[in-house]
Amino acid sequence: RLFGIDQLLATQAATVDGCAGAALTGEIEAEPCYREHKLTHVNRWLRSRPGRPDSSLATLKRSWFYSDSISDLPLLSAVSMPVAVRPDEDLRAHACRHGWSILELA
Repeated sequence: RLFGIDQLLATQAATVDGCAGAALTGEIEAEPCYREHKLTHVNRWLRSRPGRPDSSLATLKRSWFYSDSISDLPLLSAVSMPVAVRPDEDLRAHACRHGWSILELA
């Protein structure tokens, strides 16, 4: 809220009573926004958009995702324009094999 962001896809911290602002339990709510679950979070968010109940990354004409880590391979593989940014060794090898863009930043 401080930065004016009204939508955020992230791992959610569990609270004692399930309400925002309540005491944290140290657990997480649902699946973490990590690896294959990141793709699940994105597709769930797309379906939640008004007038788009059947929407997913697969239904979009073009989509981009930028990552530096092989842990994001499920989401990178689901978009039409994957970009590896200063990728780790495994992601670099995968990106090269599949002809993905690789972005090197100083």
